[in-house]
Amino acid sequence: MLLQTGVAVMLSRMGAGDDITLGTGVAGRADEAMANLIGFFVNTLVLRVNCAGNPEFNQLLASVREFMLSAYANQDVPFDWVVEALNPERSASRHPLFQVMLVLQNNGDNTQQFANLQAKPQPVGFAPAKFDLTFNFDEVYSDDGEVCALNAQIEYAVDLFDRDTVTALAQYLVRLLSFIAEEPDTPVANIPLLTAEQQCKMITEWNATEQKVPMVSLACLFEKQVAVVPEHIALSCGDEQLTYAQLNARANDLAQRLRQLGVKAEHGVALLMERSLSLAIAILAVIKAGGFYVPLRTSDPLERWQHIVDEVGIQVALVDDTHSHVVLPASLQVETVVNASTQHNVAWVSEPVSAQNLAYVMFTSGSTGQPKGIATTQDNVITLTLDRRWRSEHHQRVLLHSPYAFDASTYELWATLLNGHQAVIVPGNDLDLDLLTSTIVEQQVTAAFLTSGLFRLIAEEHPQCLGSLQKVFTGGEKISASAVQAVREHWPNLELMNIYGPTETTTYATDYPIAKTDAPYLDVPIGAALDNTSLYVLDEFLQPVPVGAPGELYIAGRGLARGYLKRPGQSAAHFIADPFGPAGSRMYRTGDVVKWRRDGVLNFVGRSDQQVKIRGFRIEPGEIEVVLKQHSAVQQAAVIPREDHSGNKQLVAYVVPFASHEDLPVLLQQHAREHLPDFMVPAVVMLLAELPLNANGKLDVATLPHPNFGLRQGRQPQTESEKWLYAQFCELLSIEHISIDDNFFALGGHSLLAARLIARIEKELDEKLTIRDLFESPTVVLLARRLESNPRGNILDIMLPLQPAGEKTPLFCLHPGGGLSWSYAGLIPYLGEQQPLYGIQARRLSTGLVPPSIYDMAKNYLAEIYKIQPEGPYSLLGWSFGCHLAHEIATLLQKDNKAVNVLIFMDGYPLWKTYRDMVRTDRESLRAMFEAFTGSAPENEQQLSVAGLKKRLSEIEHPLASLDQNIFERILAEFRDAPHLLSEFSPSRFQGDLVFFRALQGHSEADNVNYDPHLWGEYVEGNIVLHDINCSHDSMLGEGPLKEIGPILQQRFGILTDSSIE
Repeated sequence: MLLQTGVAVMLSRMGAGDDITLGTGVAGRADEAMANLIGFFVNTLVLRVNCAGNPEFNQLLASVREFMLSAYANQDVPFDWVVEALNPERSASRHPLFQVMLVLQNNGDNTQQFANLQAKPQPVGFAPAKFDLTFNFDEVYSDDGEVCALNAQIEYAVDLFDRDTVTALAQYLVRLLSFIAEEPDTPVANIPLLTAEQQCKMITEWNATEQKVPMVSLACLFEKQVAVVPEHIALSCGDEQLTYAQLNARANDLAQRLRQLGVKAEHGVALLMERSLSLAIAILAVIKAGGFYVPLRTSDPLERWQHIVDEVGIQVALVDDTHSHVVLPASLQVETVVNASTQHNVAWVSEPVSAQNLAYVMFTSGSTGQPKGIATTQDNVITLTLDRRWRSEHHQRVLLHSPYAFDASTYELWATLLNGHQAVIVPGNDLDLDLLTSTIVEQQVTAAFLTSGLFRLIAEEHPQCLGSLQKVFTGGEKISASAVQAVREHWPNLELMNIYGPTETTTYATDYPIAKTDAPYLDVPIGAALDNTSLYVLDEFLQPVPVGAPGELYIAGRGLARGYLKRPGQSAAHFIADPFGPAGSRMYRTGDVVKWRRDGVLNFVGRSDQQVKIRGFRIEPGEIEVVLKQHSAVQQAAVIPREDHSGNKQLVAYVVPFASHEDLPVLLQQHAREHLPDFMVPAVVMLLAELPLNANGKLDVATLPHPNFGLRQGRQPQTESEKWLYAQFCELLSIEHISIDDNFFALGGHSLLAARLIARIEKELDEKLTIRDLFESPTVVLLARRLESNPRGNILDIMLPLQPAGEKTPLFCLHPGGGLSWSYAGLIPYLGEQQPLYGIQARRLSTGLVPPSIYDMAKNYLAEIYKIQPEGPYSLLGWSFGCHLAHEIATLLQKDNKAVNVLIFMDGYPLWKTYRDMVRTDRESLRAMFEAFTGSAPENEQQLSVAGLKKRLSEIEHPLASLDQNIFERILAEFRDAPHLLSEFSPSRFQGDLVFFRALQGHSEADNVNYDPHLWGEYVEGNIVLHDINCSHDSMLGEGPLKEIGPILQQRFGILTDSSIE
């Protein structure tokens, strides 16, 4: 009983859990009549020891004794009967009821006496191990026949254990038994398994990482670099670059403006920008003004931005040209940052800011349903960036490509600038694999961090681009062994580092150099501590666990963030007192389960909670569950990560609805997309009658059905292009069957998979596309059409099929003044998969033919509409100039006795008299075209030309940048001729209601123009339903305004939404 308790406690402390089952043998001779019978009567008992609750050892021993006596009373029940009755799940790899055997030989002195023969017992060699571990104990007797000692042998399965591990288990058991012999009342979690020397090594020696770091502000350290290397290149982005002195001057200028707006220490400034020189200037300016920056993901919904702004108490936001017309929370003062020459040679004046003030707040997923902000101080950032690892020549040119709301950007920007190196910026927001790899090659980048998924993608698709790199850091998820091998084959001398660290410890906490000799089939360790970092592997009672035992990782040191902003309860739960450090020091509870190796390196095991990482982003499934349950159709929801057929993690939502509906999974994905970042939208939604629970009343994950990730029905591929793309969609998305009308992103596609698809198209078909092309043509059929015809001609056709599939009545969208209808693609996420959507574009763009009048244009477009939809009812939408076209087409349809159910205008007014006196020159048309496409006015005369406009569109990665010069001339002509066409237009009267979306910004009273939607009353018989949108005319179809317009359209088109499901 004592041995059973001791072995169980030791195994529990080594990570086997609280409920330990041991097998043991009994002689099977309880009946005295069987005592002298010859035969094998041994039976097997399964003994259970529950160590939960940290009981005292003697209490546990007493409960074990009671259990064993009960078991002995039933020892005659054959073991086979027990197995048959329990019917456990069988496996050839393990015993069904226990994996550890305990045997005690206590038969007394079994030396036999024979005449003229001396006999003594001899040990026999071990047969193959029957169990994972077998503990054999033999009593040793003294000359007087009394038990004086125990001999022990441990038999082990060599496939599971090595000799050193089993030797350590024996030492831990001896230490445990020796200790409880002296102090049996000790709680089992407090019984020391480690010697003082072993604990000193784990707590002190392996954490001897202290390095001197100055206690100054980030601005002071940057000024020091400016003084040392003023003419060195600090930043480069494409063809642009800034020296340290130039960057400093621009940052000082903007910092002065921020101070005028009230920014100072502990004041947050929101950033909504693409990666560019301007972004780096903005970040540095915020720090120099004394504040801290708060990145807003450009793809996040307005609701999430509003939460962050309110949570932090932000009053000032910095945006770039691309986002200058985005609708932001109304409480913000918005400043646009441009990479222009400094207007004033402003010297930096140190503000009363210390290293303990905040540098930034980054928001991560929160289990309560709202994202939580991690408050990182300037000292935290300095501790990371002055680590010895970043000072080498390997970091001369560091790739800056991570989203700035992702903490890897801290390393990419600050570790570069504070060490006098060059940050090479990959412009834009979307992952563009071609741009990323070409930047590495052309800029001769020497160091880069790549998430595990991106590392695998580059290793498989573009390993040749890594030639200039001397170090690659990767991490965030499990590293692909095949990716490591692929890179090694191309670049055997490239240093590969697995790097690990939560945002709460300022980006990185450990690293591990992946050696060429590391076995490719083994998981890559996460490594040892960085400078000024301590690592503890502890059990649930904060006791150090032995080498090889799983425990939760706690991290201490100067990299620890201040905590969760304005959430003292959560901060106290995760940032706790460090029992091994100086008084007042803290350590962070990561929730990651790890194991020490004997060389002081950590192996990652898994999570102790439900948190997951997908594509490098940390996700709390609870936040997604809260959002799903806010939908009125949802009764219960659970979100679980699942691996698809390719081994990629995908989020699966299991939903119990109040009433099932076949479209509900798609609607719930759309609902999630409106409230959550794209990487948190479940790839699959499964409807269940109930969520299964286990005996403890918790979700029984094991019994949840596994999704097949899309056995879908629908149209199948016909052409060769469709068949090839169909195969690629299925393989990349791990789906067996799809429809050629299924949206790549609705099926679970994301930026990494999109980049992989684009790379395959270029490699296999020699066709160069961008991720933007995939966003515009996200289905097999649309992408095939783009590939089968002239790509530019296809996207300039009169009828642009934005989403041709679906059973509902199509919505036809008429082009604005420039003739293009690409921007209507932003409606797709709101209209759903069953709503066909077509954009109608100016005939001149694809044919060069000049329209004589709006009436002729409308007749021509109506003929194209009839090809798609011969019979009514019809739905029409127009924006700006397109309103007049939509109105004329609607009246022509009614004259043809066709029904028009929906007529929608977006900020277009019947001001024909105004246009009669208006002659638009090419120069004026260029200005209008520039403002419409870029969202800002030209900065100089050079930009006020077709070439200047094309260059600016290329800088902001606008999809129009790829168009030829003659197409730009045709678009310019459309802008120029629009006022003349309107001035000669004489409209008819439409019989029906009009839905009007009015832009509240940008219409100046100085124009002396009456921008009144009710002017249409003269030309519309029915009601005018007015919706005011907080945006400008040119940004009507932007991401922010569409978040207001989209739900209104959903209601108008009868799309089942959260508010309409009962």
